[in-house]
Amino acid sequence: MVTDVRMPICRCYQAFIAQLEQGVDQTHPVADLDAMQREVLALLDAALDQTRRRYGEKDLRCARLQELIAKVYVNRMQNSYAAGGEHEYLDLAKEHYEQARAIRVHRLGASSRAVLEISVGVAQAEMLAGREKEAVKMMIQTLQSIEDAETEVDVSPLEMLVKAHELATSTYKPTDRRVIDVMRDLALRAVKSEEHEKARRYLSEILEVEEQIHGQYSVPVCRTLNALASVLIALEELEDAKAVLSK
Repeated sequence: MVTDVRMPICRCYQAFIAQLEQGVDQTHPVADLDAMQREVLALLDAALDQTRRRYGEKDLRCARLQELIAKVYVNRMQNSYAAGGEHEYLDLAKEHYEQARAIRVHRLGASSRAVLEISVGVAQAEMLAGREKEAVKMMIQTLQSIEDAETEVDVSPLEMLVKAHELATSTYKPTDRRVIDVMRDLALRAVKSEEHEKARRYLSEILEVEEQIHGQYSVPVCRTLNALASVLIALEELEDAKAVLSK
């Protein structure tokens, strides 16, 4: 008879998360955390094996368990830098994320929110491992997949752009072209969704950076000024729009 391991997993995983948030016992922090992580992994592996046998390898519950296993490996990666084993745990985390992705693509479609969240999880793992370029590249690829999708997606492209912006700004200088490009896309999305206050904020930030890089009378600055003026007109701030256009 197969033992139901769902409740032990739930209790153990909740304890694990609480421990991460509150901090482990400072007398043996590394040993305590390592032991808890190993216990969680053992329970998750047992649950995954049981779920596969009961419901099949393509069941969405298997994807969720694979995702949880990946997150535990990401936590192990964060706590293993001193020992030099972070890359091993990154590879294991990515392996389980990919298995979760494959199931969700099969069941939900490549453009579903659940699949895109896996991409975000992998990008965050890359970032935590110090692989900033890979992380930003993955976010850009994810955004491109949304743009290219022919089917309707259940995740907001603006939401994904915000995540890409967070990654880009934490990796590159504000004057980097990649940061500016993401901000410009954010402004465009905000205009299309009639969130003009957000659009004004993004365009104002872009304008400040482009003036530093290209000069006040450059083509990029003029283009951004025109876009900003259009947004101000939409906000019925006509005097400000005139001031912008007169620059």
